[in-house]
Amino acid sequence: MAPLFTANWFNFGRNPSAGGASGFSATGGTKDSSTRTGWTLHVFTASGSLVCTGSEQKTYEILAIGGGGGGGTSVEPGSSGGGGGGAGCLKYLQPTVKLTAGSTYPVTVGEGGAGAVPGTSNARGNEGENTVWGHPGDPITAPAGGYGGGSSPNPQPNNAGGAGGSSGGSGNQSGTNYGCFACEGTKNHPGNADAVSPANGWGNDGGGITPPGTGPSYSGAGGGGAVNGGTNGTQESASGVGGSGARFSFLPPTVGAPGPSPTHRYVAGGGGGSSYDNTRHGADGGTGGGGHGGSGGTNDAPFNATATTGAGGGGSSMGQTAGSGADGLVVIMYPDS
Repeated sequence: MAPLFTANWFNFGRNPSAGGASGFSATGGTKDSSTRTGWTLHVFTASGSLVCTGSEQKTYEILAIGGGGGGGTSVEPGSSGGGGGGAGCLKYLQPTVKLTAGSTYPVTVGEGGAGAVPGTSNARGNEGENTVWGHPGDPITAPAGGYGGGSSPNPQPNNAGGAGGSSGGSGNQSGTNYGCFACEGTKNHPGNADAVSPANGWGNDGGGITPPGTGPSYSGAGGGGAVNGGTNGTQESASGVGGSGARFSFLPPTVGAPGPSPTHRYVAGGGGGSSYDNTRHGADGGTGGGGHGGSGGTNDAPFNATATTGAGGGGSSMGQTAGSGADGLVVIMYPDS
C-alpha cells in the first residue's frame, strides 16, 4: 500500500511556529495596542530591555524623556523663594535603523531629581538623570532636567537654575540677575500633537529674576518645559510659572498627565517657582506634570511633579522641602503590518 500523502511533507499547512520562529514579536515594558491603530507600543516607566524574537526586522519610532529636575528652596526660613526644576529633554524620533529579531536593546529610564532640603548651604535642587535607548546602530540619550535654583542671603552661583534638557528656574539673587542657562534641546517646540523632534530634542530655558533690584526678597522663577521656557520671578511679587510640556495622542492614559485636550496626554512640563511671602501662592507648574510652587503658607506646600512625565518639581520657601522631579519615559512603537 502506497504511503498516505499529506501536505506537511512539503511544509504546506505547517504551523509557522514549528521548526523555528517567524515574523516579529517583542517583549519589554508594558505592551499596548489600544491607543494607536495598527501599531504596537512598549511603554517603559522604569529601566529594562526590549527583547525581539522571530525572523524579521521592524521600522520603529521612539519617544524618550529625561528625568525632571528637583525644585530649589531657601537656606533658612524667612528668606526668598526657590526656583522650579526643569523638565527632561524630550525626543520623539523616527530612526532609520530597524529593530532586529534576535536582538535585545537596553532601556534606561532616568530618575527625577530630589527636591532641595532646607538648611543646606546652597538649597538648590538636584538634577534628574539621563534617559538612554541602547540601540547599537543609533543610541539615543535624552538629557535630564536642570535643578531649580536655591535662595540664600548672599549672591552665589547655586542661586541660578541648572542647565539641562530644560533648565531649572532661578532662586533669589539678592540683587544680581543670573538669568537663564542655555538648554541642551532645541527651543520652542511647536506644541502640536505627535510632532517629530529634531535629533537633539526639545527643551527650553528656566526663568530668571527681574528686575535685579537691591532688596533681599524675591520669588523663584519657573523651570523650562518642552514647549516653552519658565517665566521670571520678580522682586517682592509673583513667582514664575513653569514652561509648558508637549501633548501626544498615542500615549496610554496610564502615563503622562491630563491637560486641556481630553484626547491627549501631556509630558515634560517645568516646575513652578515659589513665593517668599505666605500671603501669595506659589506659581503653577507647566502643563505636562510640572510641580506647583510653594509659599510660606502651611497649606501651600510645593508639589512633586506628576509621575511618568519627566517634568520638573516645584520650588519652595520658608523652610519647606521642595518638590521632586518626575522619572522619565520611553515608548517604543512599531507598525503591526
